[in-house]
Amino acid sequence: MLLTLLKFNLFYIFFRALCYGSQSHAESRIIPISHSPGIYFEPITHINFYNDYWKVITHIDLIPLAPYLNKIENLLYDTLNLCSKINTDEFSQCKDFSNPIEILIKYNYVKLQSLAHIINNNQSPNRVKRSLEFGGEILKFFFGTLDADDARKYDAAIELCRKSETELFNLFRDNIHIIKSTINNFNATIYKLNQNELRLNSQINKMNEILSQITKTDNLLINISRINNLLNIIESSLLAISNLLDTTINAILFSKVNVLHPSVISPLSLYNELTKHINQINKRLDFPVQLNIHNIHSLIDVSKLSSYYYNNKIVFSLQIPLITPDKFIVYKNIPLPTPHDESHIQTFALIQPSNSYIALSDDRIHYTMFNNLDDCKFINNNYSICELFTITSSINNPNCESKLLTEVTLSLPSECNSKLLFGQINIWHKLKNNKWIYVQSNVNKLTIKCNDDITDHSIIGTGIVKLTENCIGYSKTIQLLPTSTYQFSIKSTIDISFDITRDDCCKKDVFNKSLPYLTPISLSKVNLDSLKYANHQLDSLEFELNNLQKESHFIKYGSYYSTFTYILIVLLFLYLAYKLFKCSRNRHNNSGHCIQIFNQCNNKKSSKHNSKITNSIEMIDMSTSEEDNNSPKSLPNCTNCEPYRTVHKVHSSSGRNLNF
Repeated sequence: MLLTLLKFNLFYIFFRALCYGSQSHAESRIIPISHSPGIYFEPITHINFYNDYWKVITHIDLIPLAPYLNKIENLLYDTLNLCSKINTDEFSQCKDFSNPIEILIKYNYVKLQSLAHIINNNQSPNRVKRSLEFGGEILKFFFGTLDADDARKYDAAIELCRKSETELFNLFRDNIHIIKSTINNFNATIYKLNQNELRLNSQINKMNEILSQITKTDNLLINISRINNLLNIIESSLLAISNLLDTTINAILFSKVNVLHPSVISPLSLYNELTKHINQINKRLDFPVQLNIHNIHSLIDVSKLSSYYYNNKIVFSLQIPLITPDKFIVYKNIPLPTPHDESHIQTFALIQPSNSYIALSDDRIHYTMFNNLDDCKFINNNYSICELFTITSSINNPNCESKLLTEVTLSLPSECNSKLLFGQINIWHKLKNNKWIYVQSNVNKLTIKCNDDITDHSIIGTGIVKLTENCIGYSKTIQLLPTSTYQFSIKSTIDISFDITRDDCCKKDVFNKSLPYLTPISLSKVNLDSLKYANHQLDSLEFELNNLQKESHFIKYGSYYSTFTYILIVLLFLYLAYKLFKCSRNRHNNSGHCIQIFNQCNNKKSSKHNSKITNSIEMIDMSTSEEDNNSPKSLPNCTNCEPYRTVHKVHSSSGRNLNF
């Protein structure tokens, strides 16, 4: 029976583990995002705002200490002198006892000087050295901040502390003396009695000397014991002062880093005082957590502690915040690049947040914006308190984020600042609850390992990866490691149906004609939050798009016209070069044919100077052979010449006679 039960338990454990493993793997999933408003609202925590404080005041009195330290120092020197007078040989031992005390006195003076430096006491050195004693009555009030009037008010209300000093002296003495005598024979001879009497008297004298020496030694021991007790009392007093100085200095230094030292006020005392006066709190205000002894440390952690020196007192002020009843949900505003096309992803649209966080009330009527949560105080995983910011109405004075969260939006609100991205994007952004946002321009592989089960997924575009605690994700540039942290969730989900990629501001048509002229950017290994601050990259792309849309026809296509002009000029030069080459070639070919003109001159001058030349010269073919070079064929053929040729003289403008 026992064996059967054991087998059943083992099977049940194995079955639960198997179911848990399959369930965990089923919970690890990838959620692609093809349509979004261009911004992601991640819920962070619930918060309440505070603008008032409950103030608890306690103090430490400072009384003059220099006379006490001087008395202790003088008493130490008197003790050393007394020890040297009792026995000179034991003076070195007394000196050994006093050395630690002297060092302790010096340390106390140093601590007093340090305390004076901390509290910025500008009094004379004789009055700087002070003793400390805890005490005072705890005072409470609600409104106002600490200033000179408050300090005087506190000082007038604080009562003086009572002092009590006790000293205990322990002295002891213990002496034991034993004497024995034996009589052996009453019938001894007188001689022997006399001899014994002499011997006895001699021994008695010796015993008297020994007893006198013992008395002196005993008195010496008593005196040394008293000196030791006195040194112990001095050392105890110095140690008490030293511990008190250490406690006070630590309390002041702790208050500078907003930590309450237990010596200032204990948690139980604080709880009792708050319980007595809780009815005095305004009905519209309350403590950040329920007032009980278990939550008193949470109240101390979120409180503001300050200390100051006034009228020989060190006053500690513990300010406990009082919250308003209105609850808010804080969302982190994350720009979410949304792709225009799922097949060829190079262009994205997003909304640039105005602030990093938005706190929205439960009724969605009020909101406030802030850039960080550093000034907020952490209560637990799902709850924090923050100092009151400017609360704005989402109805009368909305902004981009509040409109998207509270209204049904069909188009991009005018308050939103949209941006466009073009290029190679490879971004992983970690969210809470083991979630990651991915933005990928190219197809990448994501491997998810859950226990011993390994699966591969192809991811592209924008989406969210959610992993369980037993799963690990591996990508080309990042390793996704889930943690066993808290799970923050809200009951009401956010439903935003607006798609930024379909709005007129950010359609892909804006890119279609301008893509060849844009300069792509490359974003890798960056956080989505950094896109809020990458204005120079986002604005440069928008600037280029606007310039391309505003350019004239000639400016927009000026490169084409310039190229066409350059081509025409080159062709013209080529044509001219061709014509010049052709002309030079023709001249070279014609230089092979010679035209020879022979003039036959007669010695007779013609009497008729103005005779008209009517003869025509006919060019005939020239003989190319050497035999015919001097033949008549080479001469011009004169058809109308007379049988006897006459010389015709022509007067040229230069005055020369040309005879033909």
